[in-house]
Amino acid sequence: MKKFTVLIMAVLMVSLVLSGCGSSTDGSSPAGSTAPGDAGEAAGIKVAAVFGGPITDKSWNETAYNGLQKIKAMGAEVAYTESTPAADAPDAIRTFASSGYNVVYVNSSAFKDAAYEIAPQFPKVTFIINGVGKQGPNYASLTTANGQQGYLQGIITALVTKKNKVGMINGTEMTPTLDSEAGFYQAVAYVNEKKGRNVQPKVTYLGNYTDTTAGYETAKSFIAEGYDAMTTVADNASNAVLQACEEAGVLSVGNGFDQNKVAPKTMIAGITKDNEKTYVQSFKEYLDGTLLEKAATESYGINYGVVGLDGYFLPAADALTEDDKAFIKETMDKVASGEIIVKTMAEYKGQ
Repeated sequence: MKKFTVLIMAVLMVSLVLSGCGSSTDGSSPAGSTAPGDAGEAAGIKVAAVFGGPITDKSWNETAYNGLQKIKAMGAEVAYTESTPAADAPDAIRTFASSGYNVVYVNSSAFKDAAYEIAPQFPKVTFIINGVGKQGPNYASLTTANGQQGYLQGIITALVTKKNKVGMINGTEMTPTLDSEAGFYQAVAYVNEKKGRNVQPKVTYLGNYTDTTAGYETAKSFIAEGYDAMTTVADNASNAVLQACEEAGVLSVGNGFDQNKVAPKTMIAGITKDNEKTYVQSFKEYLDGTLLEKAATESYGINYGVVGLDGYFLPAADALTEDDKAFIKETMDKVASGEIIVKTMAEYKGQ
């Protein structure tokens, strides 16, 4: 981890030098800066982010990176690390905090305990954890309605299955993904109740979000068992799940942007969690001084446009009837209005 700390400090120093020269950089290590003279409401503010996965995953990390770039466009100087191992996350968070950054985004629930421990050591820095968790005097945990993503995935897969068997392949058993799993179960039950179906859901975990081989092979095993409608919450590994479905002609529902390029013939829709909106909204609240108060009560979901369909339906959505599509829209409206409450995994297990 000493090697990691030296590396991140070196790149930060290069970033600062370039910023002073009026240049900017973007790369796979902490990088990206806005010249001090740039106009914008966030001029003079330094914002960093620690991403657990690659910023090209078409999902959780990429949309968060897009949000960081929107913050940069507001005038802030930005830097980041991507594909950060959990063991290195504390060093990354601490290094940013000790290098003059005003705000440090922690973009993985796997890193939140490290953020809770480090935050009191840097009382003038605001830490924003992109995931459900504790609030503190200088840190905020953002509540993304993860369960709503799983709920929409469950609604669509349950409507299109012919064999009454729907599968979900996920990354790691952490709170956001577990909540998506709970939403998936609730949605299948809702379709069974409203449509008189007997759809059976199955969920499994890969143990990480990056093993594309495991994602591909696990999807093939589901398909061999007769699961004919599949979805996934596995970030980068999701693409391999969708690829297996495409090759087998099995209908799928994605969990990121532009994933239809992986499965153009079989993907019905992508249900996204758009962290770009979460980052921009939370940063605006940081600027106006309301973040720490609002984070305790706000939930970013369909109501904010954070959770929803990537565009609308893709060509494979021909498997849905017009009544099915109307049912999906009606269900989304009910979730957005609060008429349908999607329970977290903790609530689901305790019901």
